[in-house]
Amino acid sequence: MTSRDKNNGIATFTVRELAEELGISKQAVHKKINQLPTELTPKKVDAAYQLTHEIASFIRDSGKIPATGNQPVNQLINGEVDALKMMIKELQEEKEKIYGQLEKKDIQVDHLQKLIDQQQQLTLQANRQNERLQLQLQFFQEKDDEVEEEETDSPERKKWWQFWGRKN
Repeated sequence: MTSRDKNNGIATFTVRELAEELGISKQAVHKKINQLPTELTPKKVDAAYQLTHEIASFIRDSGKIPATGNQPVNQLINGEVDALKMMIKELQEEKEKIYGQLEKKDIQVDHLQKLIDQQQQLTLQANRQNERLQLQLQFFQEKDDEVEEEETDSPERKKWWQFWGRKN
């Protein structure tokens, strides 16, 4: 596949030969040539580039162009696409899992809020009942105090037989 440069006897490649070897288009090889460092710029002979082994190796190694041509670029792209699809699927599953956990937490928060409301109602009822009992206790204590006052104010009444045995 290589041709010999007439001046130096160095084996060189044409753009077409390198493109066929790598399994890519001639246009892709031209793009790679334009991206080469200045010290690797190939010579043009009869309006065609003559690529040395060094230049061809650099082009093979640059980017993701397979050196053997066995695996086309499309397969590399398909592999990347498949990997990205797998990552997207995993991220969607993780997102769904997190949303499920969030829904469970919302239900738990609602349940706890209901329990707090119930506890507040029970506390309010207990406080009201406590106030009623205190009022009743106060009422009965006042009644008891009134009864004690009446007993101390009135003289002790004696029965009729108690007057006969009295000596004054």
